[in-house]
Amino acid sequence: MALGEPGAVGAPTDVAVIVVCHNYGRFLVEAIHSVLVQTRPPAEVLVVDDASTDDTPAVAAQFAPRGVRYERVDVRDVHRARAAGLAATRASVVCFLDADDILPPDYLEAGVPLLDNPAVGIVYSDVERFGDQTGRIEYPAEPGNRIHQENFVH
Repeated sequence: MALGEPGAVGAPTDVAVIVVCHNYGRFLVEAIHSVLVQTRPPAEVLVVDDASTDDTPAVAAQFAPRGVRYERVDVRDVHRARAAGLAATRASVVCFLDADDILPPDYLEAGVPLLDNPAVGIVYSDVERFGDQTGRIEYPAEPGNRIHQENFVH
């Protein structure tokens, strides 16, 4: 299903990507672009702008013709901004993306099918750093109870 296709939201495996942003307008184009070129397109893309004072609203507006929604909140907390995005979607699967991050083109295609297993409630991946810091951060394939000790779900 393509972004903006009628009936896309609400399907059993519909996916929303929620891009959370606070004064990261300078990174937002690259983050949104990485979502729009997914080999498995999301049903919905939502930018949640948490009280930015930079050009975030204007940058997000550039993508409105491509179906990217924009919502401004003033909660000044990344967790509450994510919660606002979650409340603003009806998608059954949500992928959170910070505005200063990007997704590899096959991220949704590789991750979403894993959720077909009823024993799986969350999917995460390793991280490849870019910019000033480079290198790969590898996370455990079987987290066990380690998730309670270290939050490695980005």
